[in-house]
Amino acid sequence: MRSEKTGRETGRTSHGPELEWGERRLTGLFQRAGRRPELPQDELERIEHRVRAEWGQRFGGGARAPRAAGRRLALAAAVLLGTLLGVAGWLLSREDLSGPSGEVVLVVERVTGPVVLSRTVAGQEETGPARAGEEVAVGARLYTLALDEQPTRVALASPSGASIRLDADTRLRIVSARVLELESGAVYVDSPPQSGSDFEIRTPIGAVREVGTQFEVRLLDADGPALRVRVREGRVEVGTASERRQAEEGRELVVGPDGAWRESEIRADAEEWQWVLETAPTFDVDGRTVGELLDWVARETGWRVAYDAPGLEAAVDEIVIRGAFGDLRPDEAHEVVLPAAGLTAVQAGDRLEVARAEDATPRL
Repeated sequence: MRSEKTGRETGRTSHGPELEWGERRLTGLFQRAGRRPELPQDELERIEHRVRAEWGQRFGGGARAPRAAGRRLALAAAVLLGTLLGVAGWLLSREDLSGPSGEVVLVVERVTGPVVLSRTVAGQEETGPARAGEEVAVGARLYTLALDEQPTRVALASPSGASIRLDADTRLRIVSARVLELESGAVYVDSPPQSGSDFEIRTPIGAVREVGTQFEVRLLDADGPALRVRVREGRVEVGTASERRQAEEGRELVVGPDGAWRESEIRADAEEWQWVLETAPTFDVDGRTVGELLDWVARETGWRVAYDAPGLEAAVDEIVIRGAFGDLRPDEAHEVVLPAAGLTAVQAGDRLEVARAEDATPRL
């Protein structure tokens, strides 16, 4: 007899212990000074050009560097980017100096490459590289770049347990604890049903609202401005000035430049979600069970976990993982951890088949 489940059915959250949000507050309340003008496109292009030039000098024509060297370069590029944006910081100094802008609502969980964080602290605009563990308050902006050598992305955590991830070449403004303003690029939201979150993503074309779901919102500009929404789990509501529609799990909605709506299918394990896996927050396996690990894998990948023997599903909830296994990608974690638990797993299509390994001695 086989049993099967997905990460959506477990009712568990995969984002680790709750953050000490009571201590994550910024002090000071400021008067609202009106909407800040957006950073001009030519300024962003100038900054990206400088970063690319620095990258080319370090890599020698854009060759791919070893992983360690890449990390050092990413940090150097981030510092350079922060310095350059500091010169242009006066362009961003006239918005969101109100009381709510001092409220910390997100924390940076993971950063890939140089990502820019612009925020107001004590009445002054601060612009620099975003770093893991950094607090993000209402009114802040995040910028990622579209570098060929290493796309820059960032993952953020909310106090509810939701994960917010930005793809490369994205500009996002934090409006409130549950409202995000996407100015360009793409944002992915993973808010488990038990989190109680109800995010709204505002764009120049329309707004997207959700309840307990996984979805991506992306602004396109091939033949004119367009909005694309992909729903991996749950349901979202997409509204423009003239029409409002709902998109269910496994569906994609596109609002074209002419205002026409198109709908199609998108699988939970489709290749289009790969950038989300690359940005997934690290899962700390030490002290967690194999069952929790598999729940995380299923939720991040869209795979369905199947067990080949009665009682095996219950057994994995009793196997506790000890030690560190490095920075695991969701789609590779089973290959690293399960053998140490005396288990095997074979991925086929959207299924991950878990079985006991023959003649295996568990090392956990």
